[in-house]
Amino acid sequence: MLKRVLSLNDVLISGVGYIIGGGIFTLISHCTKYSKGYTWLAFLITGIIIYLTSTSYDYISPSLTHAEAEYDIIEKEFGKHTATF
Repeated sequence: MLKRVLSLNDVLISGVGYIIGGGIFTLISHCTKYSKGYTWLAFLITGIIIYLTSTSYDYISPSLTHAEAEYDIIEKEFGKHTATF
């Protein structure tokens, strides 16, 4: 019988690494095709956008107390059709 040797953190970190790595390897060819020598700048800008998105969600998350909280915020700011989309 096999013995478990991976913890929850090991599996979680591996999964996140696979997702990020797969995204980078998928996009790198398109990025270098269109941005030529500025590929590093495209990834830097993307990293900044990801950082700002995650920190803003972290700032808002304590006020999100129910399952439809994101829908409610989008509906309040942009309307019902946008929130439904």
